[in-house]
Amino acid sequence: MKFRIGQKIVCIKEPWTPIEAPWRSYPKYGEVYTMRGYRPDGDDLISLLLVEIVNDIGIDGLEAGFWEGRFRPVVTRESDISCFKALLKPKLEPVE
Repeated sequence: MKFRIGQKIVCIKEPWTPIEAPWRSYPKYGEVYTMRGYRPDGDDLISLLLVEIVNDIGIDGLEAGFWEGRFRPVVTRESDISCFKALLKPKLEPVE
């Protein structure tokens, strides 16, 4: 599995339609979520459970999860503007 509990993840595929199960809440494309757990979902599939979405327990005794293939980790980068600051410094040339 490429995710860990507590990790921020983003929905990268337009997921489900209300026709599939109108009583459930579903992730929205482009939204960021926090993973709170996971469970095997048969055939080597993993379903993710999200902090922001909690559905009722189904007839199988499990909460509906969301297929991990519809998400990717949120990538955070440190901002470094030193290259732009260098452009602001005047270039000194020797005086003859």
